[in-house]
Amino acid sequence: MRYSIKQIQSQLSKLSADIKSIIGSDELSGSLKEIIVKHELDDNSAGLLGDEINYVLLGLENINNFSKNLEQSLGLSREKIDSIAKNVNENIFLPIKSTLQKFINKKS
Repeated sequence: MRYSIKQIQSQLSKLSADIKSIIGSDELSGSLKEIIVKHELDDNSAGLLGDEINYVLLGLENINNFSKNLEQSLGLSREKIDSIAKNVNENIFLPIKSTLQKFINKKS
């Protein structure tokens, strides 16, 4: 875990209600489970993927660094990382893009 619990809690307190409702939602969990199964990730890799997604949702990491961070965390082939990142983008980030963008713009 790159961020302490204190850092995560601090960032969580700054989030809009919209983003807070997304984090930990059944919809997010379902999308994440589908990606984990599709890419046959083990429990450790699944947890790391969840962490990386949450770092973006919390605003701790820039979405543009997601693939690079995923590659460093999971240590999988570039091809596999690209496929996972594409699925995460399509199934998790794109559906909430406008909400994320509002939060990012407020931060700037």
